[in-house]
Amino acid sequence: MLRLDGADNLNPSISSDGRWLYFASNAAGFYQIWRTPTANPSADPELVLPALQISAEAFAEESPDGSELYYSTPSGIAKTSLPDRKDAKMVYQGSPAWFRLTSDGVLFQLLTAVRTEKI
Repeated sequence: MLRLDGADNLNPSISSDGRWLYFASNAAGFYQIWRTPTANPSADPELVLPALQISAEAFAEESPDGSELYYSTPSGIAKTSLPDRKDAKMVYQGSPAWFRLTSDGVLFQLLTAVRTEKI
């Protein structure tokens, strides 16, 4: 069972290979992206991007090939390489309500429209 005592743990997503469960948690007093192994959900969760503070609506999703992690931030959608997570960069500036990765790019919804963009 996933536990970060006293925290809100939100917006889960499974990695492309099924090995990780990503989620947003406010365990540190603000929301950050965490992950835990699906094979051992009682293991201690790992903080994925320690320096990043995000909003409660935030979520993360791996690329289909597992080489990148896309995640929402207060200013848009960003991505970083996996497994090292050293080269984070913004790929969309704005405030999408949500996004999903597809074979055609990133599908995201703005407050007024749904748009697919290859980024």
